[in-house]
Amino acid sequence: MSDEIFTRLRSLLKAYDEHKSATAPGPRTGGGSDRKRQAGAEALRKVVRPVLDAFMAELKTAGHEASTREHTDRADAYPSVALSFTPKGGLASALMFKYDPKRGIVVQREVKAAPAQAQPAATAEPSATAPPAPSDLEGVRKRAEVGDPYEQVALATRYATGETVPQDYSMAVRWYLRAAEQGHVGAQDALGSYFWMGRGVPKDVTKAYFWSVLARAEGKETSKRRVALMTAQLTRPQALAIQQEANRFLRLHPPLLRSDSPY
Repeated sequence: MSDEIFTRLRSLLKAYDEHKSATAPGPRTGGGSDRKRQAGAEALRKVVRPVLDAFMAELKTAGHEASTREHTDRADAYPSVALSFTPKGGLASALMFKYDPKRGIVVQREVKAAPAQAQPAATAEPSATAPPAPSDLEGVRKRAEVGDPYEQVALATRYATGETVPQDYSMAVRWYLRAAEQGHVGAQDALGSYFWMGRGVPKDVTKAYFWSVLARAEGKETSKRRVALMTAQLTRPQALAIQQEANRFLRLHPPLLRSDSPY
């Protein structure tokens, strides 16, 4: 899981950096350690931090714990930004981007055992081996199968997180897709993430862009950030064609009420 995350993150940072470089003004002349420090802090704040924030959102959508932090204005430490995350059932990891006066922006990676979780008293928690209430899961599944988009999302989220069913991303995509096709905004946002990350389906930037554009139209912040990153990976004609297809979809399938969350 960690290798997949870091490989994906490196490619995102490269794409975003190239996109920013294409529109950024030329470097200022002159030198000085203060100016270099300020330039390093600005690069961390404007280039690296947006990518880490977007990636944090993707990790949270997939059911993992994740957070970002930034220290770019402290006088007693070199500027840095970091992403911390703990995959479900995995090791806690941290990825720090830090300004170094001799080497520029350097990357440090740390992997450590996740902190032990305190166990509640036996009287306050039902047996871990007790099966889930069959009426609950079966009821959700039955309503999802007959076309209820909200229950389809509820079932998809169970597969995505492994709640009361074996974790299965491909099944999560299947049920998110059925809800998204009916105008469920949260499901559209989730599909944008899954197709972008290649989770449960082959990675497909065009499909990720399509579903993210739909969710962005309804104000989903994660989709807004995702679209901004993916735009650099598509040609202008490709992006325009997908946007036109999304507009046609919205006319036929208007967003459902109270559907802005995939959970």
